[in-house]
Amino acid sequence: MRGLLVLAALTALMVHPVRAAENAAVETLPESSPAVEEEIIAVPSLDDEIVGLDPSVEASAEIYAAEKQKLPACADSRLKELVLAKVHEYHSEHPVSSILEKRRQALLYKNVQQFAEVSAEGFTSKQDFNVANKLLMVKINNGLDNQELRLCKNEGAGKAGEIYLLIYPYGFDIRVSILNFVPQVSGQDEFYINYPQNDEA
Repeated sequence: MRGLLVLAALTALMVHPVRAAENAAVETLPESSPAVEEEIIAVPSLDDEIVGLDPSVEASAEIYAAEKQKLPACADSRLKELVLAKVHEYHSEHPVSSILEKRRQALLYKNVQQFAEVSAEGFTSKQDFNVANKLLMVKINNGLDNQELRLCKNEGAGKAGEIYLLIYPYGFDIRVSILNFVPQVSGQDEFYINYPQNDEA
C-alpha cells in the first residue's frame, strides 16, 4: 500500500511540471505583430515625363514642325526649274526612236512648263486613280493632312498630258513627286525631286 502511494506521488510530480511549462509557454507567446505597412512607391505621372523631355528632342520637333510649312507654290520658278531638269534627265537616260514617242516626249516637256494648284481635299480616283492613290498613301505614311501638302496640276492640254506634282514634307526635306510622267511599273523607284529649302539660287 505504501509503495502505491509513493508511485502516485512521483507520477504527479512528473505531470504537473509539464503542464506548468505548457502554461508558461502560452503566457509568454508574443502578441501578433502589427501588419507591416506597404511601402508606397511614387510613380512619375505622364505629365512629369512630358516635362522632362530631352531638350534636343523638343528642338527637333519644333524644327520639323516649322519646316513642314515651307512648301513652294505651284508657280514657284525654282520648282519649275528643278522639274524641267528632272524631266530632261529622264529623257536623256531613256531615248526613243519612233516619231510617235518623240512627239509624246515633246508634248510632255511642254506640259510641265506651268502648274496651278488644285485642292487635295476631296480628290478622288475618278479624277485620277494614280494621283488619288499616291495622295492617300502619302497622308497615311507620313501622318499628314490636306493642309500640310500641296497638289499641283499642269496647265497643258489633253488627257494624256496631265502631270501632277505632289509636294509634301518628308523628314527634314521637301519632296516633290512627279506623277503620271513615268509609266507606273511595279517595283519601280518613285519619280521625284527634293526641293532645297535654303537654296537661294
